[in-house]
Amino acid sequence: MVVDAIHITSKQPDFGKEDIRIEWNTSETKVGLFIKNELWAAFDAEGKKHGGNFESGARPNIPDAVAESFRTE
Repeated sequence: MVVDAIHITSKQPDFGKEDIRIEWNTSETKVGLFIKNELWAAFDAEGKKHGGNFESGARPNIPDAVAESFRTE
């Protein structure tokens, strides 16, 4: 069941399905959309949305704390 959405792009994407992956963060409290190995959007367990609005050559607008929660190094 879809409960919410984050806008990613309205343009013809310059990425294919092989460039996309969905991952849970290390504590399994957030789920993220990675495009070309960059975190572009995330939902947390409380329903907060982060990021979206993919633009080729741009940087994702994800809070540092959210992005850090996906790093396993």
